[in-house]
Amino acid sequence: MVRNKLLTVAVVVAVCGSLVPAVAVAGPTATDASADDWTASQGDAQNTNANDADGPTGPNATVARQFPDGGAESDIGRPSVPAVVNGTAYVGYDDSGSSATYVSKGRVIAYDTASGEVEWNQSDIPGFTETPTVADGYVYVTSSGDGADTDDDPANQTAGVYALNATTGEIAWTRTGSDAGNFVVSDGRMYVETGANLTALNASTGETVWTRPAEQDAFDMAVDDGTLVRREGGPSGNETTLRGVNVSTGDVRWNATLTGTDTFDNYYVVPERSTVSAADGTAYLTVGDRTLSAVSLDDGSVEWERTVTNEKRNLETQWLSPPAVKHDTVYVSTLHGSDDGDNSTVFALNATTGETEWQAYNDAKLFAPTVSNDTVFLPAEQVTVEGQQYGSAPRDGVFALDATSGEIRWTYALPGLAHSSRLSAAPAEGALYVRTTTWDVYSDDGRVYALESTANATPADSRFILQDDPRTKPFVSIETDPANAGDRDLDAGTNVTLTADASDPDGDVTTIEWDGDEDGEFEQSGESITVPLNYCGTLTVTVRVTDDSGETAVESVELTT
Repeated sequence: MVRNKLLTVAVVVAVCGSLVPAVAVAGPTATDASADDWTASQGDAQNTNANDADGPTGPNATVARQFPDGGAESDIGRPSVPAVVNGTAYVGYDDSGSSATYVSKGRVIAYDTASGEVEWNQSDIPGFTETPTVADGYVYVTSSGDGADTDDDPANQTAGVYALNATTGEIAWTRTGSDAGNFVVSDGRMYVETGANLTALNASTGETVWTRPAEQDAFDMAVDDGTLVRREGGPSGNETTLRGVNVSTGDVRWNATLTGTDTFDNYYVVPERSTVSAADGTAYLTVGDRTLSAVSLDDGSVEWERTVTNEKRNLETQWLSPPAVKHDTVYVSTLHGSDDGDNSTVFALNATTGETEWQAYNDAKLFAPTVSNDTVFLPAEQVTVEGQQYGSAPRDGVFALDATSGEIRWTYALPGLAHSSRLSAAPAEGALYVRTTTWDVYSDDGRVYALESTANATPADSRFILQDDPRTKPFVSIETDPANAGDRDLDAGTNVTLTADASDPDGDVTTIEWDGDEDGEFEQSGESITVPLNYCGTLTVTVRVTDDSGETAVESVELTT
């Protein structure tokens, strides 16, 4: 449901507010970002999570570079998703330390995307967690917290807004003295939360254009068609407030309250925070756990909304990702979860009607999608082909899907086991930049990888399992009656029935054989056997199953009296 209210009240003051401006140095030479670039956390000022880059389309993918070179964190902090502009990747790092030794420290490192070499490293800024935004030759970050300062004088506090020269990393201007939060940069202005206010700054000088009270903290902001749209409220819950603000004056044009369904109470497995995307005069956002809404930027009215669930498989959605908007299509992923583990569905929805264009189920934990040109990239946690054979844990990586059909183009598993519960991907300039990190706000753990296309075959230990992947080995486990007979001492004379629970993912189990006397020969056959414990000591009973391809699997149980 939605409640709209047109507002005409303007509470705008063209003063500096609580922020303390610093002396600005000479500005950089502006270079325009191209359609291949990824300039902000969600790709652009509209938060579309999409661009026109020729991202890696395959036929396969491989790690071309790691940042820093070699992949180690090198004690520089937890990384952000990079902003990539004109051959440079700008990565923010939060190096604030543990909860016991917390001091707000951060840095931005600019890497040459071709070589991985460091172009500059600016560490004279407080800690922050969001992707830097790059526009018109500047790199923008915001920070909250006191940093290393203990002085209560606002003029001596380091929290606030920082604009860096994108070429040199030098601080071009700052606005400190008040916590600064979510922000967006568009058409020469920076719209930022500062303390209890929403402020528009001149993006080149840091001077205030207008400021107004912020009714609530914004969880996210985007700019499209002359409207700054603010999403207010937390990452969970069934009610969200959306406000449309005139970018020129700061007047609130409308507000809307949307209600969805909130059933998922485990915040720490949610892959990414909720956002709002804006494109072609419409705002798209998830509300609650499974509702996707489209809201007009003209007046805040709902154009359409729908519950996103996988009805074909009768799977209820426990979490719905932030949207990506491209090709007049809205892309979202879901997390279902089941007794068998995490599984997801990717949906492509018509941006005008909300109707499903295609959906693709995946037996993996998928994170928020990003889109470049004609490919949808989904960070994921899944078992590799090799790992499935040996029961290994999931790995972090990426699924790449055709944007028009949902067919899988390639998969790639990053080195090491699953690193985190937070994965993000940014396509830019022919590569896909993947950030892995954790929900632990004090952790300095995390990595950034650049994936590129390759014609070489992906090794089994770097390729995720798919539903149609051949799984050559059968599976078998042993059930006992009495229950748990292999975990306790039994009375002599007890008869134990052993039953083989066998299956074969790509065919049929043809034979089940038992070695009941430890001689290495499988003399008995059948799904179950009965073993009399006419002895004192331990007997090992082994079952062997064979499938229609000749592959085998064995399992044993020890029976002790």
